[in-house]
Amino acid sequence: MKILDICSKRRSLTGGLMKISDVIDLNNRTSEQKILRNDVERALSSISCLGSGCCIFKGEYVCTVPFILSDDTADLMNVAEEFGHVSFNLMRNKRGWNEERYKEKTEFAIKEGLVWVDRKTGKEEMLYFPSMMTTFVNEKARFLPYFK
Repeated sequence: MKILDICSKRRSLTGGLMKISDVIDLNNRTSEQKILRNDVERALSSISCLGSGCCIFKGEYVCTVPFILSDDTADLMNVAEEFGHVSFNLMRNKRGWNEERYKEKTEFAIKEGLVWVDRKTGKEEMLYFPSMMTTFVNEKARFLPYFK
């Protein structure tokens, strides 16, 4: 239940997706009872019979939203993991998506709170998955010393 508590308290920030490692870190910083990845997996599998919409998505995210994430959502996330965001041009160039497909899938993600929308970039609307922002920043930060 502690895992669900952590996820529900951060839902407005994460859109219902949190990296398993972030859930573990938050728990272990605030609780005397430390957990590991297999604890998270066991806990989620034990409540899956309740049909609560809680599951592990893409092998590394705790999903606490009551809908099934599609292959297209996974595709959006894969591009966002690589580039830090998604946009229509990025999805068209990297995945061959047309505008109709992009709008349909991103409108769903926006409505469900899975992504944050940035309309002030000057060029085109960019979407960010808050659940993976720290991972993207941390990954890119490893290379900063080489650019000095």
